[in-house]
Amino acid sequence: MKKILLLAFFSAASFIQAVSVDSVEQVLSLLKLGNYQEAFEILTDRLYKSEADEYLYLQGALYEKQDDYLHAAELYQKITDKGGSDYREISLFRLIVCRDMKKQYSEAASLIREFLKTYPKSKYVGLLEKRLKEIV
Repeated sequence: MKKILLLAFFSAASFIQAVSVDSVEQVLSLLKLGNYQEAFEILTDRLYKSEADEYLYLQGALYEKQDDYLHAAELYQKITDKGGSDYREISLFRLIVCRDMKKQYSEAASLIREFLKTYPKSKYVGLLEKRLKEIV
């Protein structure tokens, strides 16, 4: 099941389409090459102080690609706490994946319930309903 959740990971290319920052293009190129560490360093150097949701999400995705679910979860949590963000749905989903990967099943279950209540028509509903049954 974890593999299914990981397969649902948005590619950086599909999520970043709307962002028009040169450094993001550079980061995207590095991601395509699998050079996550260099992409992370560039992102950290150039965008570290940014609180824009797309950058927080990208930083979280980079941490997640490096199996650093703790730091990824912190960034996804920042986005979900904002409420009205366009990145809230995907960030909440990624936060669930991070909790699941860290075997924090009660937290994951709670987040799944929140997700299902907030986004009942999301494309992730079926996957999350199935996962919830597995972990409770």
